[in-house]
Amino acid sequence: MALPPLELFSLRKELPCCRAALSVSVLFMVYPRSIDHLVFRVPDLACARKFYSTLLGEPSHETSESVMFQISRTRIFFTLASADSPERYDKEQTGLNHIAFGLATLEELQEVEAQLNAAGIRHSGISKDRY
Repeated sequence: MALPPLELFSLRKELPCCRAALSVSVLFMVYPRSIDHLVFRVPDLACARKFYSTLLGEPSHETSESVMFQISRTRIFFTLASADSPERYDKEQTGLNHIAFGLATLEELQEVEAQLNAAGIRHSGISKDRY
């Protein structure tokens, strides 16, 4: 995937006081407006499917090697890892710490927690962070 292009505009204006020309280059950066998709490599696709189906509903697309969920315009893919991880996941190590999904109210968050509990899925519970 190519990076977004940089737009460079050159402006040239003659200054009346000294009849000199002023040339200014202005760089306009183009930034992404959304996240199109995320891909996570997992050792157990069935386990990932169970957890995220409970959290996000049924997958939008599924094959024997991947599961895709969609939240708004963002697609989240889970695919089977081709190699075992040398270590157990630790959120304090370099790499992904966590994903935070947005809900409108505390009551909605409590309902999601109840859904995870009813499905027997371990989770970190509800806590207020410093942000």
